[in-house]
Amino acid sequence: MNFKSFILASISNADSISDVTDAAKELTDVSENTKMLEKYIQSITPHVINFIINLILVVIVFLIGRKVITIIRNIVRKSLEKSNVDIGAEQFLDSTLKIVLYFILFVIIGSSFGLTASTVVALLGSFGVTVGLALQGGLANFAGGIILLLIKPFKVGDYIKSTTTNLEGTVEEIQFFYTKLLTVENIMQVIPNGVLADNSIINYSNEEKRMIRLRVPVAYNSDIKHVKNVIRSVLDNEKRILKDEAVKIVLDEYGDSAMIIEVRAFVKTPDFFETKWSLLEIIKEEFDKNSIEIPYNKLDINIKK
Repeated sequence: MNFKSFILASISNADSISDVTDAAKELTDVSENTKMLEKYIQSITPHVINFIINLILVVIVFLIGRKVITIIRNIVRKSLEKSNVDIGAEQFLDSTLKIVLYFILFVIIGSSFGLTASTVVALLGSFGVTVGLALQGGLANFAGGIILLLIKPFKVGDYIKSTTTNLEGTVEEIQFFYTKLLTVENIMQVIPNGVLADNSIINYSNEEKRMIRLRVPVAYNSDIKHVKNVIRSVLDNEKRILKDEAVKIVLDEYGDSAMIIEVRAFVKTPDFFETKWSLLEIIKEEFDKNSIEIPYNKLDINIKK
């Protein structure tokens, strides 16, 4: 072996020794990192196990608590039904009770994580203040619900109309923050209680009976007595008209093209619309049979040549 070959072999051996040294260092680093990871896992394992156990307990407590809340609400609801409490008040109290019971449940769940009851209440209180400032309208709706509960301007099943918003329908539910109305088109309207409490409300169902008012136009050449007799005959034959209430058929106005006959009669409130529509149809048929003219506005145009 010449001198050049000896030098090259020495360099090659040196490189191999360096590679071995680097690999040993890497193995040492990996071993140290593995030991550190093992220590970390060993240190956090008890905490993870405790967290999982607490989480399972929270789920169990929540499920049991929700079942208990349902049972309590059912008991209270049945008690209110036996006491003949208005269904609207019953719905409002039920929604309020639901919120209170869930508040208590969250306090219990918070305690399971090591939080004291006072701490949980303080946290929920702070959260409530924050939400309250952000949703002041919600508090107004809650106050409106209490006002509706105390004053009772309407109840479930009543047909009402808000004069300001012109929303109307049958009251389906009176809840914690809102009231549900079902329109004649079978559309559900959700109205905030604050709106209902702050505005005028017409309750069409409050009284057992309701007056039907019809304004019937007839031609000026009509015999008033004959017209009134025909209308009275129609009313006499309508069974839904309350016979113990006075019926009025009077000449009320001289219009531009017709005399206006006003008809007033009482019916039971649930029969109002059906009776009104039936009377309008039958009066028209009887007018046709008796040659009584119902005039309409006419416009005469004169053309000069």
